[in-house]
This record gives sequence, C-alpha cells and structure tokens, in this order.
Amino acid sequence: MRKLALALAVPALVAAVPASAEVLGGLRLGANRSNYHGSCPVEVVFTANVLITNNHGPGGAFNYHWERSDGAKTAQQVVRVGPGGETLVYKEHWRLGRPGSVHDISVTFFANSGNQHMQETSQTVHIECR
Repeated sequence: MRKLALALAVPALVAAVPASAEVLGGLRLGANRSNYHGSCPVEVVFTANVLITNNHGPGGAFNYHWERSDGAKTAQQVVRVGPGGETLVYKEHWRLGRPGSVHDISVTFFANSGNQHMQETSQTVHIECR
C-alpha cells in the first residue's frame, strides 16, 4: 500500500510545479532625486523592486546587477528565493559628480533567472555641481 501511495504522490508533486515556472514577475526602478544643483560629489540612491512570482516552486533563484549610463557597473549578485510570492527591494548608492561638472545619469537593473531576462532603466538624474 505504501508503494502505491508513493507512486501516486510523486506525479502529483511534479504536476504541482509548472514546467515553465517563472521566478521573476515584474520590475520597477526609481531614484531618490531627479535633479540636483549644489556641491559634489552627491549621493544618488537607485531602488529596484523585484516582484517574485508564487508559482515557481521551491529552489528558485535569480541573479542581478546594475549598470550606469556612464559605463560603471556592479558585480553580479545571486539571490535564492522561497516558494512564495514577494517583492524584494534592492538599493544601490552612488556618489556622483565633481566640482564644476554637469552629469545626466541613469541606471539599468538587469535580472536573470534561467531563460527569463528582465531589465528596467531609471529616469535620468540631472546633476549640476558647483
């Protein structure tokens, strides 16, 4: 009887996780300012909100990194997620500008999970340094 119960339970567990379960459900990006006029360098904080789906089953993971419009980028980070849906928040702090300079900076947040790729670019932050 145990073997029959196990034989019926395993296919049911496999069927509970969709074959194309996607970890990433959405992405939003913002900055703590859009314009700055003053002394530099100034700290600009970019925030990514990553929506994790609730249909990916156990063992979900994704990686992410940030790229600035001037070419700077962060190292790739790997995130392991639980089986439930949630919104994860990531912040990246950058000190930008030097006296007498003008900058228009945006960032792109890249997230990947298996064959799933998402990216979002922030609004441009205008910085004028005294």
